[in-house]
Amino acid sequence: MKYFKYLLLILLITLFSIQKSQAERKKKILVLHSYHQGLEWTDNVSRGIEDIFSPLRSQYEVYYEYLDSKRNAGNAYLQQSASFISTKNSQEKYEIVIAVDNNALKLLNSRQITFLGSPPIVFCGINNYDDSLISELDQVTGIVETTDHFSTLDIMHKLHPDKKTSPSF
Repeated sequence: MKYFKYLLLILLITLFSIQKSQAERKKKILVLHSYHQGLEWTDNVSRGIEDIFSPLRSQYEVYYEYLDSKRNAGNAYLQQSASFISTKNSQEKYEIVIAVDNNALKLLNSRQITFLGSPPIVFCGINNYDDSLISELDQVTGIVETTDHFSTLDIMHKLHPDKKTSPSF
């Protein structure tokens, strides 16, 4: 009977600590980069995300996955990466997934990467946006990159009205 009381006490303490840790668990955010860590553009995006979430560290944890698709092209590689990322994250509950650049968004749209609970997706750095990039996604929003050549030339002319040709190198 004495051991039973100790066992019951340990069980109650364990259950209480599990409940408490689940209530205090941080919300998880996954950043899915199209390219690799160390690429200046990728690192700048990560730095921006960190700047936003650093003050909120007590509430959120940010995780990163890198497709490395600039150095490893091809559908076979992306399919294997998608399978690995899905397997690796199959038990993780993310509040949101941030897709950085076209390849990450395309892979998410193809449903080759799956997540527990189908979290909303926010994308950034998307070039040549077309609705087909998000056609299979339910909860999605984001920022696209566009280039306005005429406005760029116009502001160049306003800033340097006396210049008629480009400098020779």
